[in-house]
Amino acid sequence: MKKYIVISESTNPNRGDMFTSTFDSKEAANNEAEELWNHLTHSEKQRNHIYVEAVTEECLLPVEEGEELDWTAFDYTLFEEGCFDSRNIPVADEEDDDE
Repeated sequence: MKKYIVISESTNPNRGDMFTSTFDSKEAANNEAEELWNHLTHSEKQRNHIYVEAVTEECLLPVEEGEELDWTAFDYTLFEEGCFDSRNIPVADEEDDDE
């Protein structure tokens, strides 16, 4: 089984904030990631990275017997072509916004 995780994290390595949401399809995850990105201010876009990665059961941290899988408790994620990545979207300088 595979799920898609929308990851929103600070670009500041000292912050360490990371938020995740889980989706059954790449399309739904990409739509959510793009919507999150489009709602950020210019300043927020410079300080955040939003992207989608795939996660399989093998990526997840071990769970105790009888516990449900937590798709946001992953050890690693998988790059998959066609997933949203805000680093591929140029963020214009604020001065350019006035022109």
